[in-house]
Amino acid sequence: MRGHALRYLWWQIVDRTGPRILAAVAVSGGFLGILYMAMREDKPSPAIAENVLGQLHYQLVFMFILLLLNGVVSQDRIQGWYRFYLAKPVSPSWFYGQHAVLALLGLLAASAVFITLGSLLIQPIWNWHHMGPAVAAFLLYGMMMFLWSTLVKHDWLVGGLLLIGSAVAKSRWKPGTGALGDLLHRVLPPTHLLGWNRDLTAAQWAWVAGWGVGLFILALLVLRFRPLGED
Repeated sequence: MRGHALRYLWWQIVDRTGPRILAAVAVSGGFLGILYMAMREDKPSPAIAENVLGQLHYQLVFMFILLLLNGVVSQDRIQGWYRFYLAKPVSPSWFYGQHAVLALLGLLAASAVFITLGSLLIQPIWNWHHMGPAVAAFLLYGMMMFLWSTLVKHDWLVGGLLLIGSAVAKSRWKPGTGALGDLLHRVLPPTHLLGWNRDLTAAQWAWVAGWGVGLFILALLVLRFRPLGED
């Protein structure tokens, strides 16, 4: 099964992930072009440029994730495309899992293009450390979208609402303020660790990565045991 899935790899890059990466790069170029026009007469200081580009990059990261993962399974099921994609013997979990891995690589590529263009057009700050928050957002929001794409039609909406609801609940009932706050802190996604200027510790990265890998595995299990033709 795996060997057959690898036959799809180049096609997935060119036909599925590639165009989505180009769309993400086009979005980056558009926003940076507007920023360049606004700042070309009065160049910002490196500190201001760092803040502006860091915040803009982090906001665009969620758009990149949407472009790369939205409907990756659900649209195939609704449109019936999976019948063509999986016509040869191939495991759906490997096929779509491969797509999720390519989406992560696509996010890194789109982020790298943004950082490069921002440094060339605005200020040469080359803020590569902002790739970390992008990966953290992918592990939580991206993998939540991937899981829900195996179950419902509007994966981006359900995943986003759950992520926002988790953040609101954790801010309302904080750990150390009662039994409910401590429970929510343990069982809900670690949304409090997300942010454009967050430098996570090794333990915090393990927490975020554990959630991301767990959601990814759950999605693969759904693909393994739930028929794709099932509504």
